Amino acid sequence: MVDALARCLAANSGRIACLVAEPMRSNCHVPPPDLWPRVANLCSIHGVKLIFDEIPSGLGKTGRFFAYEHFDVQPDVVVLGKALGGGMLPLAAVVGDARMNMAPELAIGHYTHEKNPLAAAVGLATLDIIESDGLIEKAAQHGDRLHQLLHDQIVGPFRLVLRGLGLFRALSFQGPTVGGDALISAARACGISTTAKDQTSIGMSPPLAINDSDVIEISERIKMIPDQLSRR
Repeated sequence: MVDALARCLAANSGRIACLVAEPMRSNCHVPPPDLWPRVANLCSIHGVKLIFDEIPSGLGKTGRFFAYEHFDVQPDVVVLGKALGGGMLPLAAVVGDARMNMAPELAIGHYTHEKNPLAAAVGLATLDIIESDGLIEKAAQHGDRLHQLLHDQIVGPFRLVLRGLGLFRALSFQGPTVGGDALISAARACGISTTAKDQTSIGMSPPLAINDSDVIEISERIKMIPDQLSRR
């Protein structure tokens, strides 16, 4: 992939403004540790700004404030959303290097729906709680605990494989092919609300505010899914 990107940037040098990507896709496959440093180096060579979409992965979900912090890379711009509103109000943010503020004297992007004071207050409160309650550190700890309880476990005809970082995870049921819809239905019957990441995997992205007993209950309910599948 990096070689293909290098060829593309070389062939279009000076014509590409930015590269937008998720540092870790929402399917929760963890990229190789050298991927983003190599991509960032290519962007620097060709004058391309690196923009990370951290809407699903940022604000502590991976056990770091930003997911990109796991990969020894520094983007030019980060986009945040969803969790920034504390699950109460829609709120997004674009965070950039100060050098990106190219036209402070111009009124660019001032619209009616922007700068809502209530949403801003909720966003600030969310950030305060993440910090004061140590939720980033807890996300790393609870993610490790889920890994211990679920990864490489044999449950019925399936081998469970947990991938991802912190509480930004996906769980693969490796064994008989059942399909994503069947997995979702079986999970729902076990009291788990989730989404399919592919035909063998479901998402596991619990709230940052979960506690130790929640982690244990989650793992126990997950292990009930194969039994539900066998009844279908």
